[in-house]
Amino acid sequence: MLYLAQELTGTTIDNISTYSITAGESISAWSSGTTYNQGDYVSYNNYVYLSVVNSNLNNTPSNDLGKWLLWEVSNEFAMFDLQTNTETICNSLTSTGGSPYNLTATINVDGMDYLAFSAVKGTQLTIVEKNVSASTLTTTNKTISNGEINYAHQLDASAYTVEITVSQVTGDTYSSIGSLIGGTSISLGDTRYTPNFSFSSFLTQTTDPSGITSFDSTAVEELIDVDIVFDSINAISIKKTLKNIKGSPSAFILDESSGSIYENLVTIGVIDDFTIVITNPNKTFATISIQEVL
Repeated sequence: MLYLAQELTGTTIDNISTYSITAGESISAWSSGTTYNQGDYVSYNNYVYLSVVNSNLNNTPSNDLGKWLLWEVSNEFAMFDLQTNTETICNSLTSTGGSPYNLTATINVDGMDYLAFSAVKGTQLTIVEKNVSASTLTTTNKTISNGEINYAHQLDASAYTVEITVSQVTGDTYSSIGSLIGGTSISLGDTRYTPNFSFSSFLTQTTDPSGITSFDSTAVEELIDVDIVFDSINAISIKKTLKNIKGSPSAFILDESSGSIYENLVTIGVIDDFTIVITNPNKTFATISIQEVL
């Protein structure tokens, strides 16, 4: 089982425009020489801001939130921002490259060893790895048979940049990536048997004066429990790693071993619980609970 923190901070996407998912319109980059009025949207440092005053001139959005409201993540950056349940989408509203609506991106992966994709929607995911001289190292094609896939991709040690293409959904005019995490993986041990997938929600019961009883449920939380085993000498370092990332959305590759039915299975979530079940001088057995966030 591998843990992957987000090291990607941006990308080059040539075929989509900056777009406000909520406002439903293209957004121009903020300019210090432009006067904005209440209700105007701008993009700044990967996010969309809304002007809350008139005559808004030369006020940097991230520095003056009295005049700007942080509205949402921009369309291009949505797949890198794990704090929001959004996606980067190429469709008839966001595309600048015409049809077909294939989402294409180029990212720098120097020093990284894994890419983790979540909620990729389209027909095929193509990953082209290139070295520092821009020569192609490998090309990987993953068919998206059920309309959406999660996928963990191990990078070539010489990979410097990666070109990603998601071909449009069959019979539709869009393609998208829910989240993309790139970084240096940390091993949390070997997955034992199969993960347990479940969900939980909190129910409250109310009865009105007429005697009618109703139940209200909180949002459903998807949970994954994974049994792992690792060398006992690594127990303290693994515990510290999990304690440090508790509450931070990250990618977890549940089983990277070749041929497993859970090979390359990716979940994006936060650590909910870590329990050591049994230990001996050689091996430690533990359970990790992950709450999915995307």
